[in-house]
Amino acid sequence: ANIIVDRTKWIDVLMKEEYYKFSCDNVPNWQKNKCKALINLYNATDGDHWTRSWGWLYYYDICGWSGVICSLDSTLDLRNNGLKGSLPPDFYTMVFWRYDLGENQLGPNLPQNIEKMEWVQVLRLDNNQFRGILPAGLNELKNLNVLDLSNNQFTGPLPILQNVEWNKIRTLKLAGNQFTGRIPGDL
Repeated sequence: ANIIVDRTKWIDVLMKEEYYKFSCDNVPNWQKNKCKALINLYNATDGDHWTRSWGWLYYYDICGWSGVICSLDSTLDLRNNGLKGSLPPDFYTMVFWRYDLGENQLGPNLPQNIEKMEWVQVLRLDNNQFRGILPAGLNELKNLNVLDLSNNQFTGPLPILQNVEWNKIRTLKLAGNQFTGRIPGDL
């Protein structure tokens, strides 16, 4: 038996024998796709070494996993959690309203398929290791009202964000990057 104690003082005794292997087949049907994408995120970003990974890969209700909040404002909050590496392709197909993956070691770039995050309202990827030009897919995030990409290594022109509905954006943080050009006038 392994005893896991995280910073919130939760204690869980796990009977992890050699035959134990977590499977998304055992989670409720409405969670299956999100479960698979979350496991891919865990594996792609060195989940075994995260600061907080309580519940991941052993609770069959993903809403009990550390950082996964299932409510009307569903949230994935893995801020300052030791994630390292690239976000897997199916990360962008998960349906959360809010994503906070700031203060990790994620990178190297954001792919065009970020446009698949059509329901996202809050996207915080600040203080990571992203670089390159912002993908045009950011223009397709029509529900976005908070975007924090500060303190990465993004380059290129800001007009790439030409179709964003700026009247919906409440918070925009892009400082600490190497953008070029003028700030769009409709900001």
